[in-house]
Amino acid sequence: MGKSLGVALCSLWPCQSKEHQGPIMRAVIFPTVNNDNHLYGLASYLWIDNHLYPTVHNRQDTYALPAYEIDGAWVYPSKYNLALSPQYPVYMLDHGYFVATGHGAEPTGVPIFQVRCSCLPHLDD
Repeated sequence: MGKSLGVALCSLWPCQSKEHQGPIMRAVIFPTVNNDNHLYGLASYLWIDNHLYPTVHNRQDTYALPAYEIDGAWVYPSKYNLALSPQYPVYMLDHGYFVATGHGAEPTGVPIFQVRCSCLPHLDD
């Protein structure tokens, strides 16, 4: 797994656009070739503030409901994710990748999602 300067910069500095009045989209999460649950290349999650939201490409969760919460370097399922217990860490953020921890369906240590920096306009509620 290679380090990504763009991802590091994205997580440190929010978008400076004056148009932002509410939550800022920090990044777009793409499944990797190791993720059998989603088609490679489709954006499955949006990282907004401290939550991961499923996109329209992710048919396993209702669109716009937060499926995961980011707590430091760990990603926990939220109360909206009915498939997993809320207290179990499922992914770990490692150099621009969300890596399986062994609590989910994927083998431990496999990079499942890739973080790609993106600064997009404010999303309405």
